[in-house]
Amino acid sequence: MSAQASSRPNGTHCATSAARKARRGEIPEFTGISSPYEEPADADVRVDTTGRSIDEALEDVIAGLREAGYLDLA
Repeated sequence: MSAQASSRPNGTHCATSAARKARRGEIPEFTGISSPYEEPADADVRVDTTGRSIDEALEDVIAGLREAGYLDLA
């Protein structure tokens, strides 16, 4: 699965301790901080979360998994 969201302005607020360490340079090659995020070429589901609620994005995830044959919520 691939998700895309807008980045935080000025790198503000870091939610996890690992991300905080990466911002301080203590963890090298941390995806999205010191190493670029590389979108998978073969993602089964792609969800652009920019400006969308979690529920809206989740609908896309469920629909994509259902269409790919991974989920049957009959």
